[in-house]
Amino acid sequence: MVVDPGRIGRPHGELDLAQQFQRIGGTLTIRGRTQPMLSGYVNGAYIGFTFVDPDGGLRSMRSRIDSDTMSGSLRFAGTLIPITGQRRERRQTRSLSRCRTRG
Repeated sequence: MVVDPGRIGRPHGELDLAQQFQRIGGTLTIRGRTQPMLSGYVNGAYIGFTFVDPDGGLRSMRSRIDSDTMSGSLRFAGTLIPITGQRRERRQTRSLSRCRTRG
């Protein structure tokens, strides 16, 4: 998925997801640094996970998935940043979807 929090100047990132039942896992790469997703989950049409950004801050992402789109928010230090996304084609790996973030 291509994810856009609507803020210019935010670093781009790439999210590779894999799902097994109600759990998701994967990695998030921001500014060339790959971080694992932490505590990923699926609950109906919603996904969520936390990650450590390149500056060492703990961020949480919560999104609603609807077919090939997603919308939700990133949370950092009590601030919510709205995000939207669009599914991209799958790579030839085991990843289920791929995201690009600016956040």
